[in-house]
Parts: sequence; structure tokens; C-alpha cells
Amino acid sequence: MALCLSIWATVTFLRVSERPESVSRAALYALCIVAGLFTFPFALFVPLAHFAWAALVSLRTQRRQPLLPSALALGIAGLIFAPWYLHSAALWHMAVTIGQLKGTISLHAIPMILRELIAAGYIGSLLVLTGFVYGLTRRRDWPLWLLYFIVPIVCAVAADAWFGYFLAIRQVIFVLAPLALLFTAGVEALPGRPGAILTAALLLTLVIGNISFFRRPREDWRKAARILASEPCVVYSPPDSRLLYTFFVLDLAGRDCPPGPPPRVALAAR
Repeated sequence: MALCLSIWATVTFLRVSERPESVSRAALYALCIVAGLFTFPFALFVPLAHFAWAALVSLRTQRRQPLLPSALALGIAGLIFAPWYLHSAALWHMAVTIGQLKGTISLHAIPMILRELIAAGYIGSLLVLTGFVYGLTRRRDWPLWLLYFIVPIVCAVAADAWFGYFLAIRQVIFVLAPLALLFTAGVEALPGRPGAILTAALLLTLVIGNISFFRRPREDWRKAARILASEPCVVYSPPDSRLLYTFFVLDLAGRDCPPGPPPRVALAAR
């Protein structure tokens, strides 16, 4: 949903750019931003990319349009979202601490993003980025699409570093839109055979990536729940991990250990 709303925010932003004086278009743009924020706060990074591009246009042309409506829409959306953010920020920090979700952002984030960007490893990302870059060269408004790709990634990494949260590729899902559009534009601009080869190579890589995703070993929560079901009582750490096991064995929901010395460790999941 956040990806969908970020796309609609971009569509309405482009409409605002065509008619900066239109109040209705600016209001619709602000509404898309607000809806995206309350769906997934990192959706804010897409209108930030829009704003950065509008600022570049304003500096180049010495006109305040479309910078003014973009800034107003972003500001209004931020004011609407601010009370909820102020209420929830402390809870986010607490959830990171209790859930032991802390992570350290380092240069390893770069290969991780490249590897998982389209769920097809380094080869898949390289193929998409090749078409994306070629598509950029065919468009006069290439700075907008480049910012649309870069800003959400940089801001997501910065936000995770600020909150001490671990970096997850889902946080930059918004970049799939510019990647798909510009890759398509790049393939259309290529001569027949190279474009077909690039597309076929990407499709093959995606198929292999999906097969690998479903075949690789992963956590077996059903088996873990059965291990815990053989215990007289269970203590969960962190406490909110209980649902991972009670989903498979409902009886575990009422088998908490009474206060006292901690029981033996029956299962450790890393």
C-alpha cells in the first residue's frame, strides 16, 4: 500500500508541476503524502525527492514554481503527521530495545541493498540498473528520476542509523517504481536485439531468484512450537515472540511458567 501511495503521490506531483497554481491538485498531492505517512512513515522520502527536484528547478529557472506548492503540501502533511510521530517515537525506541532489533549501519549496507534490491541478487540488480541508467540518458527530466531512486535509499539508511534499527530492504520498496519505469524506457530506447536480450536476461534472473527463495532453508516455526509443546511451561524472550509458536500449537498460549527460578533453555532462535 505504501508503494502504491508513493506512486500516486508522484503522479499528483507531476500534475502539480504542470499547473502549480491549481489548489485542488496541490491538495490531492498533500492527501497522498499524508496517506503514505500513516501507512509507512518512510513514504515521506518520496515527496522529499520531489521537493529536492523542485528546489533544483527553482535554482535553475529563478522561479518559485513548482517549489512553493511542493513545500506547502509537504509542510501541511508534516504538520498533520507530527502529533502521531511525537506520540509514537518513544514507542518505536522501546520496541527496538525490547525486541532486540538494534542494528549497526555500516558500509556493508551497500552490497546488501544491491543484493536484495529486486530479490534477484547482484546480477538482477546490475541488469535493472543498466536499463535504468540508459533510460535516464533518454529523458530531459532525468534529475527527478535519479533523486526518486537515490533519496529514499539514503534517507532510509539515515533513519535506521538514527533509531538504531536494522536495515531491511522493504524500507526502500519505493524505488521499485522509478526502477521499473526507467528500465522500461531504457529497453524501449535500445535497438531491437540488445533490448530483447536485456529483458530476457532479467526475466530469467528473476525466475531463478524466486525459485531459490522458496527452496532455500529457513526457520521452521512449526517444529520449534512442537519442541516447546513438550515442556511443562514456557518463558518467551522477547515476550512478543509468543505468537510465532502459538500460531502452530494453540495450547502454548496458556502454558506460562510461574514466577521463580528460570527453567532450562529448550529452544534458542538466533
